[in-house]
Amino acid sequence: MASTTVVKGDKEFIFNLYLKEHPQILRNALNLDLDGILLERYYEGLKLDMYAQDLRLGREVLMETTLGQSNQAHQDKLFKMLTTMKEGSAVYLSTCFQKKHVHQLRDFVIQELGKPIQLYLVLIDPEVIIYLTELNRLNSLLVYQHLFLIDNVVTPLKIMELIQHPYYQELRPKTVKPTPPPDIATREGMNQQLLTELKKKIPSFFPFQRQKHNTELRMLNFGAGMAGIGYFLSLEDRYGKAFLELRFEPDKADWYQHFARFENYYIKEMGNNLEFHKSTRTIGYYFSPFRDSDDTIAEMVKVFHWFLEYFTFYVELGKGMIHREQISG
Repeated sequence: MASTTVVKGDKEFIFNLYLKEHPQILRNALNLDLDGILLERYYEGLKLDMYAQDLRLGREVLMETTLGQSNQAHQDKLFKMLTTMKEGSAVYLSTCFQKKHVHQLRDFVIQELGKPIQLYLVLIDPEVIIYLTELNRLNSLLVYQHLFLIDNVVTPLKIMELIQHPYYQELRPKTVKPTPPPDIATREGMNQQLLTELKKKIPSFFPFQRQKHNTELRMLNFGAGMAGIGYFLSLEDRYGKAFLELRFEPDKADWYQHFARFENYYIKEMGNNLEFHKSTRTIGYYFSPFRDSDDTIAEMVKVFHWFLEYFTFYVELGKGMIHREQISG
């Protein structure tokens, strides 16, 4: 098989995922009643590292993370983020803040914005980087179950400065409306429910942790651990079938051919709904949707778990066959 470089997980994303799974760290550091933390949410044309709600005031909290010292690229994003916000809190996490950037942000929030906004400048303990580097060496499907390594850092976050516009003190609490459950009578609602279940049942797969947009489409897609290899799924296509497909671009044909050599083995493990299509370099699992949409979603989650176990884990690992016990559900 041709040599290729496997893209490892992003350390900043891993740290943000850790904070999402341990929200009390952010709550204690910021003294905010944070809830509903989302990763990589799209917000007014920006992709935020983290998004949350402050339940105490009923306002949004937008967060940006860098695991180095503050830099111009992040500074520019902060300016855009603050400009887009109407009110609430912003959080900038970094291992080190340059003085000029602190002065610029202070002047911008207090003198230029004219909005009820506060900005936290939060220091990340450099010891965190040691454990993130270790986690980043792992197969990405094994990172989630080893996030506990960061627990060794006693105080991962510490406020360096709180920059607050005077108008912020005038904000009065308002109730945060609960997010309504998805309407599974619609395609978008079905897809949202599927994404919720995938995130809950297979938290180890990073693409499920990121906020997905365009959920109204008939077909969703996800990366599969390497450029040129991707997942495509539909709970009901135009022919009335549900499917999950793993597709390989022409330059990844050697990966498809490798898996195709074990076609009989995989069909024995996953059943006759599994098909290999040589002409399109596609491995697909096809089934008829169940009468109950919950059953269709449960089946898709099960199949996705199989595909991650037998294919994606192997792609990222680069060697050896996969066994069911290697991935925790």
